[in-house]
Amino acid sequence: MKRKYSRAYLSELAHKWKTGTLSQEERKILDEWENSHQDDILNLEGDGDSVSVIKERLLEKLAAEMKKSPAKKPIVRFLPYMAAASVLLVCSLAFYFYSGRSGRNAETASEFLNDVAPGGNKAVLTLADGKKVDLSNVAKGKLAEQAGVRVSKSSDGQLVYEVLGNQTKAGAPLAYNTIATPKGGQFNIKLPDGSSVTLNAASELRFPVSFDALKEREVELKGEAYFEVAKNMRRPFKVSTAGQEVMVLGTQFNINAYADESVTRTTLLEGSVRIAVPGNNITKQLTPGQQAVLAGSVIEVKNGDIESAVAWKNGDFIFDGNIENIMRQISRWYDVEVDFKGDISGEEFIGSVPRSGSLTEVLKALQLTGKVQFKVEGRRVTVMP
Repeated sequence: MKRKYSRAYLSELAHKWKTGTLSQEERKILDEWENSHQDDILNLEGDGDSVSVIKERLLEKLAAEMKKSPAKKPIVRFLPYMAAASVLLVCSLAFYFYSGRSGRNAETASEFLNDVAPGGNKAVLTLADGKKVDLSNVAKGKLAEQAGVRVSKSSDGQLVYEVLGNQTKAGAPLAYNTIATPKGGQFNIKLPDGSSVTLNAASELRFPVSFDALKEREVELKGEAYFEVAKNMRRPFKVSTAGQEVMVLGTQFNINAYADESVTRTTLLEGSVRIAVPGNNITKQLTPGQQAVLAGSVIEVKNGDIESAVAWKNGDFIFDGNIENIMRQISRWYDVEVDFKGDISGEEFIGSVPRSGSLTEVLKALQLTGKVQFKVEGRRVTVMP
């Protein structure tokens, strides 16, 4: 049970701890309160000295606990983010916790000749007539009108398709649009049926301008996207990727289908989806919280890590794996080329950092494990043991 104390009293205890004047009883009270209020402490806002001191004290305790941890893979609980200045420290502690050792001072041995800013809202829209629109720079408002659908950029920067009426003529050829994000870009689009799709970096979505003449609302995906599908029992929604088809009626799910990844992952948050491999009679049904992993023509269904699957959409990296996997994510978001020098393929890392930080912030957090170093020259990152 969490004990409640006034903020003034807690501030007094924090000040006594800072000045080394805590009594044994007061130390016990502060320890018990901190142990049961870690989330509350890390979510405290404000610039007051008491807040800073309480956070500082908790971080020191966490660091001390991490140094005592055995050098084996633990279950790491990702702490809520604090003020921007403290984020890198928390991330570094998470990586350090996995490493179980401080290693050499990798930062002093590395070379960061420049920094790279994080990605942002960038995409190119290709209309049915082949015209390309750079959505990063185009002004808000109407962009085009085609097949009875108005295409516009909303005030919040979203691409919106709005049906003006059932103007699709019988037998008329379907008009398709394609939206593609570059490395270092992501974008949100509202399809003509009201479904919302958020594209991750280096991804592409091809879709019909209108679904009126179709029995299925079919779109094609390359890369990664998060879908919030509008319900329509009469007209199912289908997402086709290289090697699989995902059929839904109305739901929320994430598909990671990058060509440079060894598997395709489909993670369901809400509703229900059915996954099939074209030419294969085997289908798999997912329930919320499950993930389908497609390798070749084999689909494995398992419990999914939803937080990790949609971390990119929520503005975070969550790393849990080898450095090659991590660097593919970093390469897409920061639009950098990656080279490997030496063998570190056996090393694994676990931790969380915001995607809003610069490239240097992310790489330094990884370096604090003592397992890896980086050299940044222009838009090229060299990874070294």
